[in-house]
Amino acid sequence: MQQGRHNRLIDALLAFLSLTGYLLLGYFTERHQTTQLLLSYFTLYIAYIILCYRTRYDRSYTWQMLLALASRLCLIVAVPSLSDDVYRFIWDGELLAAGFDPFAETPQAYAEQGLLDNNDKLARLYPLLNSPAYFTIYPPLCQLIFYLSSILSPTSIFGSIIVIRLFILLAEGITLYFLPRLLKKHGLAERISLVYALNPLVILELTGNLHFEAWAVAGLIACLYFWKIKKNIPASFAVAAAILAKLLPLITLPLFLRRASFIRLALFFGSIGMIILLVLIPYLDSDLLRGMQESTSLYFNRFEFNASLYYVIRTIGYWYKGYNIIGVAGTALALVAGVGILIYTLVENRLKTSLPLAMMWVYALYYLFATTLHPWYVIMLIPLCLFGRWRFPVLWTGMVFLTYSGYTATGFKENLWLTALEYIVVFGWLLYEGVWDRMRGDWRLWEKWI
Repeated sequence: MQQGRHNRLIDALLAFLSLTGYLLLGYFTERHQTTQLLLSYFTLYIAYIILCYRTRYDRSYTWQMLLALASRLCLIVAVPSLSDDVYRFIWDGELLAAGFDPFAETPQAYAEQGLLDNNDKLARLYPLLNSPAYFTIYPPLCQLIFYLSSILSPTSIFGSIIVIRLFILLAEGITLYFLPRLLKKHGLAERISLVYALNPLVILELTGNLHFEAWAVAGLIACLYFWKIKKNIPASFAVAAAILAKLLPLITLPLFLRRASFIRLALFFGSIGMIILLVLIPYLDSDLLRGMQESTSLYFNRFEFNASLYYVIRTIGYWYKGYNIIGVAGTALALVAGVGILIYTLVENRLKTSLPLAMMWVYALYYLFATTLHPWYVIMLIPLCLFGRWRFPVLWTGMVFLTYSGYTATGFKENLWLTALEYIVVFGWLLYEGVWDRMRGDWRLWEKWI
């Protein structure tokens, strides 16, 4: 009885620390308040690691899943404080509701055309945009949700934020429904899903800051579940939704090629193509392709943030050329990443890797060569790493938060020492897991940790 009381006290303390941390970060912390921000987050992160460790006790699984849901719900009316992307979301939705094409012009161009004079909500949104000179890059599923947020809240920016958050919570609900079931289909414990459900980066960046990786994760996990039980049409709809929310899941599609018969693959890929084509029909007369192409070009050739290999190449470029070679290096690294992913796709079947774990490595390869890696990008690795012994993505969700230390009240300046620390720690742990554990014959599956 004494041990049971002791465990309940620990559980209550961890729950209190977690919920307090989310309330503090969601409502009382700005991203330029570095000390408060990092102390709060790493307190949450340590509590998360302890909570995951304690899920070895089956009795704790239900209440910890409830804690994961409560952590998300306590952010329900928070205005995103760590990212201002949401204002571009609402801007796009307001354009659609007003009958304008968000892909046709940049916000700056629309402002110069006098559009703000006739729309009070757009006029209030424009000063809040972080990239008014750039085309939108958000695919059709995102645009649909943006549009609904404007229709359901035609005058209030805060109301639009709440509508978008409800759709993010829907996506998270889909993930938390299918992930335990997918783990079970792979012969793994359902409780391992708590590694994703309780992760503070997942909760803060998806529910808190409203990033649409939520729909990419939900679509991929649902697709993997339906694929596992041989339901091709639902799997096609799920992965199409992931692609229509974030284009990046496209890079995982070749992994399916060696895992089914020709007929099954034809049905699967044919359905995906039909779904995406039907969704894109309303955009065929718009400037979707031009806008997406320009935005993608900017992403690879101008934007740089929290990169790993690219920063090394950029430094060498400064030594030899005297200027930033991102225009060449960004494109070259994207091509190298594509070739690397193709080679991995061709050989991974010999490694007998499960499909979710193969997807994790495809994403990891892409991130290695990326010129920009925002904290929320790492989230894609978390549900996929649960199907093997790799824990470096979980460590990464802690270290990547250090990138927020660059924000000040007047702007942003990246601390490259902290970026170097992030990658030294993450790659060092990856090396440990990949070499040292294997040399010892210790594969350490998740069941041995949680």
